[in-house]
Amino acid sequence: MHSTSRPKPATPPLTVAVRAMQWERRMRAAGLATRADQGRALGVDRTTVGRLVAGRVTPSASIIAAALHVLDVPFEELFEIVPRTGSRRRTRREVAA
Repeated sequence: MHSTSRPKPATPPLTVAVRAMQWERRMRAAGLATRADQGRALGVDRTTVGRLVAGRVTPSASIIAAALHVLDVPFEELFEIVPRTGSRRRTRREVAA
């Protein structure tokens, strides 16, 4: 007996992106105006924060969790799910995840 179910359509590769304007607004409102302040609050280097906000790297689960905890906002306020474009190289952390 053969199956009559149709194959599911392929889901495009997705990733998480920072909503830069909301990030800046929320961080400033929390008194975290500089990348150094933001990095200290999130437990990462200031350069990592800069790369996140610029969209050059994908936020890790720990950075997402830290940002949501520090700012006490829902995921959708700071982040969005977007198709992965493939135009940038994946970080070691992304590959390992």
